[in-house]
Amino acid sequence: MAYELYVKNNWSPHKIVRRFNELKVDGSDRWSVLAIKQLLWSPAPIGVFIWNQTRREYDHESGKWVKVRNPRLEWEVFFDPNLAIVPLDLWRAARRKLAEARRKSPLTGRRKSRNQRCATTLFSGTLICEYCGNELTLCRSKVKYKQMFCLNGPTGACGCRLSSSKSTRVIEDCLLGFLRDTFFSDAAFDAVVTNANVFLEEEAHKPQVDTAPMKAEVRQKEAAIAKLVQRVVATDDPDICNGYDKQIACLASASARSPPDSRNNTCAGC
Repeated sequence: MAYELYVKNNWSPHKIVRRFNELKVDGSDRWSVLAIKQLLWSPAPIGVFIWNQTRREYDHESGKWVKVRNPRLEWEVFFDPNLAIVPLDLWRAARRKLAEARRKSPLTGRRKSRNQRCATTLFSGTLICEYCGNELTLCRSKVKYKQMFCLNGPTGACGCRLSSSKSTRVIEDCLLGFLRDTFFSDAAFDAVVTNANVFLEEEAHKPQVDTAPMKAEVRQKEAAIAKLVQRVVATDDPDICNGYDKQIACLASASARSPPDSRNNTCAGC
């Protein structure tokens, strides 16, 4: 479905995500744009599976574990055409379309700027020059007189014609006013309240879950764990202890799954 919608119907990844979440594809409504793009780019749908592409190494300079890409000769590739679920031509068309979108995107290959990691002002790291695509930054950073500009504008570099600067106060007033009128209007609040009421009404009509059998099963597993622990204490044979340890681990993992709230079929934290 994802390949056909993306290639044949020319749907965007955002639209596909919305459709997948509506249908709860694979039993989940937590699909994201990144997951759809990874699905379209992956060779697994044509029966190709690759392991050992990357490894983790400790960087002593940064003091962090980093991901390092292994040489292609070290990759482990498995191919079985019987496991393919997408035609090869359709898969190739999706890869070509994704690659073209990446080449055209102004963000491809760019590292996050300092303002995108830690914003200096309210809209730092989010404003881009329309002429050259450069990030707008502060040219004056005084507390009461902060101004933003494009670094290429004053010199006309990269064909930029934005030679002026703008006060952050003016920028924030304009953008915040637009956001307030668009997302926090009475109509927007009414729509949110209506959707919330519909959702709550649907949840209220769902049947309650009988948790008594699950609780009884948990009690049985906990009792079995207690008996196994007593047997482990009573023996010194390492082989027998290892067998008991495996049984205890299996029972503990099963009993750790807490039953849902008995009042409704949602989790206790919802």
